[in-house]
Amino acid sequence: MHSLRQRELTKLAELRDCGEQVGLSTLRRMRSRFESEGVAGLVDGRLRKPATGTGRADPRGAAKQPAGGNRAHDYAPAGPAGPA
Repeated sequence: MHSLRQRELTKLAELRDCGEQVGLSTLRRMRSRFESEGVAGLVDGRLRKPATGTGRADPRGAAKQPAGGNRAHDYAPAGPAGPA
């Protein structure tokens, strides 16, 4: 039976042979997440975050925006439109 270290190094060599540039610490982190979360633990964490509807905007500022967005006519001053 091979030690865990030997199996990690073998897997690292296998990945590198396939063109994947993965470090040993990354492989260990991925193995740990796989053991605790299963296959879902291998998915990129940036893809696992729930959608907020604000994209990359700061949700604190996005919450202050009016429902229609930030269009110029939403902020036009009230008053006469000109000569009648």
